[in-house]
Amino acid sequence: MSGLVRVSRVVRHPRIVVIPRTKAAIQFARGLLAQSALALGAEDIREVREYMPGDPIRRIHWKKSAKLNKLVIKLLQGPGLTGPIILLSYASSPVWVDRVGEVLVYLTAELLTRIPSIEVISVNRDGEITNYTLNRDNYFNVIENILGRIENLNIKLIGGGDYADLLSALSTQYH
Repeated sequence: MSGLVRVSRVVRHPRIVVIPRTKAAIQFARGLLAQSALALGAEDIREVREYMPGDPIRRIHWKKSAKLNKLVIKLLQGPGLTGPIILLSYASSPVWVDRVGEVLVYLTAELLTRIPSIEVISVNRDGEITNYTLNRDNYFNVIENILGRIENLNIKLIGGGDYADLLSALSTQYH
């Protein structure tokens, strides 16, 4: 039975490199923070309103005032987050550890483009609390420390289901 399959050439597939979500998020954060450092003087203007006596002169939007032929001032975007981020630093599997880390990196990097520092309160599964303060200078060192402390609980679901149908009774009761 030889000779049934003829091979004209063998194509080697290039190596596939899998980057964890958290590492990809850190690469994104590096670019985002570098880009926002260039635009550090830029302000987020929410809207403008007509100048009133007593308004600070440094808030006058000169370009818009020239177009409208009257003085208008900039109303700036608020600082965003006012409280700390609370992180439950454990997850049920390595996949969820990676996703928790990814969300934390994206969230904190985005916030640091708007505000100078962020407080993160990490709570582990034993209830121990660790406080972190992230800013542009220490961001990557602190975020690596936080990510290294996220625990994998290795929880595996064991077959079966809700044989007593309790979950459907709860979901209909609270909707």
